[in-house]
Amino acid sequence: MASKRTAVEEVSTKERLSIPCWKNASLPAHIGKRSLEQYHYQKLNGENELRLLCVRQSADSCSFEIVHHTLSEFLEYEAISYVWGNPERTHTLLLAGDVTIPLTSSLYTALPYLAARSRTGYLWIDQICINQKDVGERNAEVPKMGTVYKRATRVIAWLGEDDSDTRLIQEIIQTAGEVPKKPGTSQYYKRLDPEVVEHVSSLFSVQPDQDFHLHAFSHFLDNPWYRCTWCFQEAILGKSLSLLVGKFELRDGLEPLFVAVIVLKSRSDNAEEYRQICFNKAILPLDSMFFERRRIHLRQHHTPFHVLLSDIGGYCEATDPTDTLYGFLGLQTNPNIML
Repeated sequence: MASKRTAVEEVSTKERLSIPCWKNASLPAHIGKRSLEQYHYQKLNGENELRLLCVRQSADSCSFEIVHHTLSEFLEYEAISYVWGNPERTHTLLLAGDVTIPLTSSLYTALPYLAARSRTGYLWIDQICINQKDVGERNAEVPKMGTVYKRATRVIAWLGEDDSDTRLIQEIIQTAGEVPKKPGTSQYYKRLDPEVVEHVSSLFSVQPDQDFHLHAFSHFLDNPWYRCTWCFQEAILGKSLSLLVGKFELRDGLEPLFVAVIVLKSRSDNAEEYRQICFNKAILPLDSMFFERRRIHLRQHHTPFHVLLSDIGGYCEATDPTDTLYGFLGLQTNPNIML
């Protein structure tokens, strides 16, 4: 099989250096024990203005500042897709001017990795860039969410820190990531070249109980990000999508995952363990994410909003039941449907 640049990239040495210093740099020594003021949100000026988190990195530190920009086609930023988890804000981020903003544990963990991977130096993160204490602003920003993700230079999906399974996932992604470049592969991967199936399938053992790749893949697909209502919309709308697992970036997004699932479904030795992963509750949202992304970016007619809502809504999760509707709002394009 022709070689290609790996679909899984590890953060460079310089980038890794900025991650351990994160916890030390979050409250610099010169602050001492004096109390810090919380960041005061300035009102957004009109529906086209948004806040961005400006990231400034050096070899041994990173600093952050919230800035206002006008949303336009020329604005370069990355929009972050992640699962909030516990909504309690138990951590603090220091901003420019020695002011602080509280963060949830999940975002506090993710932010140093996101900062290291940013190509634009600007991040849009709902928890920071929307004044969550201002109900009026929150309500006004929800209809704009789709536009924010559409206009982003790319969407970075945070799936959590890397663990002992990450290297196995890397091997699956690297092998499956070569599939779309193979001549003769059908546009929607309804069938795959036998050589492709053989290469990807070779990663998985004949004995499922001894198949470390299979169990790692099953665990990877059980990530709550795949089932999050808001994340479904965010993944579909982005111009490009990268999945970030700790210091590893899966640059090709959903494509290699989708191919690996197809290969597993096609195995002739499809034992119960393989059937279980094929019917993992993340698989239907993953299938829909992949196909809707292709339809949108190939400018084809995508699935009607009400069909997506009825077919996928039941498989997605939301803390607030109304988010099952609002989380898909950015996919609504029919002007005759009023929400």
